[in-house]
Amino acid sequence: ADAIAMARALQADPYLPRKAVLGRDEEITPCIRCLTCFAERFSNKLRICAVNPVIGSETEFGNICPALISKRVLVAGGGPGGMQAAITAARRGHKVVLCEKSGELGGALKYEKNIPFKADVYDLIRSKELELRRAGVEVRLNTPVTKDYAEKESPDALVVAIGAVPVRPAFEESSGPVVMMAEEGADRLDSIGSEVVILGGGLVGCELAIFLADNGRAVTIAEMTDTLASNSNANQQRTVLKKLNEYDNITVKTGYTGVRVDGKGLVCVDKTGKEVLIEADTIIYALGQRSLYKEAEQLLDTAPEVILVGDCVRPGTVKEAISRGFHAAMDI
Repeated sequence: ADAIAMARALQADPYLPRKAVLGRDEEITPCIRCLTCFAERFSNKLRICAVNPVIGSETEFGNICPALISKRVLVAGGGPGGMQAAITAARRGHKVVLCEKSGELGGALKYEKNIPFKADVYDLIRSKELELRRAGVEVRLNTPVTKDYAEKESPDALVVAIGAVPVRPAFEESSGPVVMMAEEGADRLDSIGSEVVILGGGLVGCELAIFLADNGRAVTIAEMTDTLASNSNANQQRTVLKKLNEYDNITVKTGYTGVRVDGKGLVCVDKTGKEVLIEADTIIYALGQRSLYKEAEQLLDTAPEVILVGDCVRPGTVKEAISRGFHAAMDI
């Protein structure tokens, strides 16, 4: 080749060419194809990358300055926000311990591992894990950070990135259909029947519908508003809606609010207030996330500096979690 042109890949990792030349491919931070860069550029003229918090602020953060005083930093939560906070704090010279209550890093991203078209998103976890090791962060899995644990560790600074939990509706569920959360869908494919209803037409619900349709299921999306994937950026939304229209085995019901699960499927109320039964043998909830803010509040007085980042403040995107984690570490 006389020339090689790259665009988004160099925003995700400006050092990609150098790493490739040196044979350090595993160190490359992948572009996750979220189209945040395009959406932000068109909407507010900013250059922003979901996985690289320095993009657009190179003058201020192009070179991470070392901390004047090295501190003991404890990070609670191993999602993208917590991992980024730990990496940045360690690079600034702090001694960092990251604790994750489960046995695997990645937070909500770890549920993407079995969805082929989300491979780049899941690959981000691998990239961040490598950065953690190279930065010298001590990682403790299966270690929830409680008030007692934090006080025992006595860090100089605590970054709380404990995330959020899926919302489960508080309505009646009769026996019959298999009921699960959207995060379980790809991992429990063998438990999912041929007729599926996904309650919730946000980005997660829509992408799960595409995955299940690809695996031979007949899927109905029941969404209470008139718009699908409204929590995604404009570029993502257009792409997802176009993809949904390509499937004969995906049906969309907007203006439908779930009210209960009976033995035959999901009962919804439509715009007119009429109850409608959507027959299914599997019902999947994709109703968003609930912030663990109250749980995070219990850690506020356990260190001289306590900073809350990511979904425990407010459920958001990968971009928001990584950005907040980065800036939290820069403030320590």
